[in-house]
Amino acid sequence: MAAKAGKIEKELKAPDQFVSFWAKVGKQVEANGRILLLGLGATIALVLIIVGARAFMNSRAEKASQAFAKIQRVAAAPVVAEGKPPEGSDITFKTDKERNEAALKEVDAFVANFGGSSLRDEAELQRGRLLIALGRAGEAATVYSGLIDKVDARFAFLAAEGLAYAQETAGETDKAIATLTTLADKAK
Repeated sequence: MAAKAGKIEKELKAPDQFVSFWAKVGKQVEANGRILLLGLGATIALVLIIVGARAFMNSRAEKASQAFAKIQRVAAAPVVAEGKPPEGSDITFKTDKERNEAALKEVDAFVANFGGSSLRDEAELQRGRLLIALGRAGEAATVYSGLIDKVDARFAFLAAEGLAYAQETAGETDKAIATLTTLADKAK
């Protein structure tokens, strides 16, 4: 009987062939707990960094969009020499020159604060238009000529067209015609 009891004890000490998957996983976790904990911590840290970076980028893009919208609001603000400003307009100017100078300051502030924004090309095109309106065609031509090769392809036409208008306004009619001819040739 003692031999039989010893055999039963031996069988009980042997691992059960029906040990569950989770019991095996538990043993692995117990054996490698520190490594798994470090891996989990690193994964959580990475996720938090990615979420934070996305939130920052979205916030920055939103601020850039608001700053660009301000350029548009100032550039489109009504000119009211005297009297009551139109209803719903929070920004008014006494002259076109005053409005254009204010819009140009907004463009400068936008480029200074959000120079890496995807709206930079549009702001620079706006700068050229405002410079022409202010009678500074030479500066506008410099802006436009610097943009032609640097802007996104969808704005290249506008930059070349702006350059031609700036050249014409500056009295450089031959250059304006040459710029428009080049533009027409590219359009074919």
